[in-house]
Amino acid sequence: ARTIAVALCIASVQCVCQNFNWYQSRHPVL
Repeated sequence: ARTIAVALCIASVQCVCQNFNWYQSRHPVL
């Protein structure tokens, strides 16, 4: 059960990172 939770956590983090990179590419901050 813990391995599934870790896998979901990693997947969610990767998804957030991809969305953040997409947002930065659309709206460059610096």
